[in-house]
Amino acid sequence: MEKISEINFFYIGIQEKESKKFDYYDLIKPGAAVLFGEYKNYIIYYQINKKTLRSTSFIEISIEEDLLSQITKFFLTKYNLQEVSLVEGLLKCSYEEDEDGLYEYCKEKGGRVFFKNPNKLIDLDAKIFLVKQTVKGDFNINEFNLFFDDKILSLKELNSGYFDLNNEQVVYWKKT
Repeated sequence: MEKISEINFFYIGIQEKESKKFDYYDLIKPGAAVLFGEYKNYIIYYQINKKTLRSTSFIEISIEEDLLSQITKFFLTKYNLQEVSLVEGLLKCSYEEDEDGLYEYCKEKGGRVFFKNPNKLIDLDAKIFLVKQTVKGDFNINEFNLFFDDKILSLKELNSGYFDLNNEQVVYWKKT
């Protein structure tokens, strides 16, 4: 059994038309969860299946592997996105909680990175954005289940709704 200290849920949002009345959560699409362990990290990918969020795959990677590039590939392929450096940069900004992930992108295209509360009304200039939710704690994992607070949760059922998340953010780039 491996100890897990943090779980991050990453969701991508794509605003295709003006969404004045929506908050960021209204436009997010299924994404990925990353479980950070002592010796390995784990990525769970999600999709909507019959109006329910379900895990589609669970992969184990070494802590040295670049998990953000794997999640970027998932988002690009799943949602037919062309902005590779923007999506990858948004993931890096969100993961590291700073603007450095889009430094080169901003240098080339102008604009800047914004961090917002995902429950606020959406910025009309946020065409592609990323929502990250984080839960920290003492978890244990085996190949099928997550163990925490005397509870057992199947990894197939794991999603952000199982935790009282207090660390949520949206990150996006816009031309200024």
